[in-house]
Amino acid sequence: MKSRYEFHMTANSTNPEAESSKFDNSLIFTIPIWVETDLIIEGSSNPPELYYNSSLYGEKNLTHEADIGPQVLHFYNIRNKGPSDILEAVAYVLWPTYTVAGDPLLYLVEQPELSGPIKCEPVEHVNEMNLIIDRKKKSSLDFLKFKNELDSGQDTGIQVEEYSEQEVVSREESSRSRKIYSSSWSSFSSSSSEEHVEGGRRVRRQTTEESQSEKDDGHQCGPTNCSKYQCTIGPLTKDQDAWIVFRSRVDVRTLKKFGAMEVRVSSKLTAKVARLPHIGPPDYLIVPKSREVYTTFIPTDGERLSEKIVPWWVVVLSACAGTVILLLLIFLLWKLDKELLLIRS
Repeated sequence: MKSRYEFHMTANSTNPEAESSKFDNSLIFTIPIWVETDLIIEGSSNPPELYYNSSLYGEKNLTHEADIGPQVLHFYNIRNKGPSDILEAVAYVLWPTYTVAGDPLLYLVEQPELSGPIKCEPVEHVNEMNLIIDRKKKSSLDFLKFKNELDSGQDTGIQVEEYSEQEVVSREESSRSRKIYSSSWSSFSSSSSEEHVEGGRRVRRQTTEESQSEKDDGHQCGPTNCSKYQCTIGPLTKDQDAWIVFRSRVDVRTLKKFGAMEVRVSSKLTAKVARLPHIGPPDYLIVPKSREVYTTFIPTDGERLSEKIVPWWVVVLSACAGTVILLLLIFLLWKLDKELLLIRS
């Protein structure tokens, strides 16, 4: 299959014709076949902001998945907006398995959960320490609820794990100025493009930055030592979707190395249409779609708690000052009452 119709036309005559004039007796022209589709990628982190107490996770021998750190879920939804079907799409997931220094970051506890017409290659670096898995957490997908919240624009913070009171702090603290370390891929995948109308349909032109992004399909790990996973999606009819969810645990031992800094970590999914009806692999430009999902890890102990502790000398000095003011006020009221008694007499 080709993405165009090719027409070969030849004209001849029974009259004698000079050999030098036969070059224009044949003509080949093509009519491109345009199959319009729109691949939509949505994603969310649960929770988007994770408050943790590093003192709850020591350096003891790790036996259970909960010993590593709190749970983090990254949801991805790939949907065909139409109007045409998509026979096949290819997706790549970049997962922040390690930091650049080689320290474990988001520890995958099991293979990603899938729903819909999607197949993924076996994921490496899954439960490498052979920890005991909490099977109660395995059924982590709530596609219908998540889809409804995406459609309505609500926050998709699906509660799947309860945290102790020591790990929870007021959300108001998140508005305070803080040091943040980010492992985002955004600065590594920026692109721009231009669009114009040609032949009655919209054509997208790449700029230099986008051409470079197209060259590597956005498969850059950014400031982490990431793992790359490939998935095949399809066929997808109009408004049909597929889901993939990664369940992991953040390694608090690594977060401790950042001190009291907030750490923002992200994964990334890039998808591109591979085959379309009637034409197969498209030979015209299809720009890959990407989605990055962020999780911010916020410590609730260490320097952040020390900021809220009032020094003892401030308490003592405040108590003494309050006592002096109270005695002075009593003395003034006593003098005023004595003067009033003298006036009345």
